[in-house]
Amino acid sequence: MAATARDTLTSAALVLSSILLAVVAPTGLMALAAILALLRIMWIEENIAEDLTDIRDMPAGYGRARALHAPLMLATALRVEAQGWSVFLLGTLTVWFGRTFSPLLGGLAVLALVACALRRAERCVGGLVCLEAGRPLPEKVLFAPAPLSSAAVNRRK
Repeated sequence: MAATARDTLTSAALVLSSILLAVVAPTGLMALAAILALLRIMWIEENIAEDLTDIRDMPAGYGRARALHAPLMLATALRVEAQGWSVFLLGTLTVWFGRTFSPLLGGLAVLALVACALRRAERCVGGLVCLEAGRPLPEKVLFAPAPLSSAAVNRRK
């Protein structure tokens, strides 16, 4: 899936807006928002890993979404949402690291976090392109375990 100039600009705008929001909002509010974003990401990852893996029909608990979406399309939409929340979280961390550490260490951390945020934003935009085209993400991308998740540990049993 090749990124167009519009996709690249959308990714950069998503990262920049999350960083600017973290700069202008009070620190306590951004810390609370970052915790809520992390909880949302974990909830989405758990739903994808536990409810939408290796199924052909929607679980009963999804209600109205059951009639509207195939499981892979819902998993794609959830993956896109998780990527968006990840960009927000990385933008918040970027500002926090930039404010907290020395200029050299903070600058290096900011560069690394912005690179990670841009990569997540590209994945988010790629998922949006798939959703717009009416097709799900490839299964190897869709069901890849999140880094540091317990899914990697549970597979060894």
